[in-house]
Amino acid sequence: MRIRQVSVSGLFGIFDHVVPMRIAERITIIHGPNGFGKTTLLQMLNAFFSSRYRDLVNIPFRQFAIEFDNGHSVVIRDAPEQLQLEPEGPHRADQQRRLIAQLVVDGSVVDDSPLGMIASGRPPEGRQRGGMRRR
Repeated sequence: MRIRQVSVSGLFGIFDHVVPMRIAERITIIHGPNGFGKTTLLQMLNAFFSSRYRDLVNIPFRQFAIEFDNGHSVVIRDAPEQLQLEPEGPHRADQQRRLIAQLVVDGSVVDDSPLGMIASGRPPEGRQRGGMRRR
């Protein structure tokens, strides 16, 4: 299984990028002006495949998708509707973002799970750190 395409929308609140992989040539070159998100896109890929989801929480984006050559894809999106804010306390400022990961197989969502992290690094109640659960 190889990555066919990587995309991110709302990167830094302004950029939408789609990077198709040149599978036949076995090399893809990402180029562009400074500050457009080339390194950040690679950091996002690294964070996902290393299960370091806290790194993703700290990058401003609306949606991040990895599509594979077998028809599967993973879509990670901002989920502000699932915030669990504490009314007061030392961690209130940290709890501003939650991410949802969707596993998509042949166009159908087969899993829609929180990545298990909020910006404070504490997992939601009842969930373990890291990874998506399979339904």
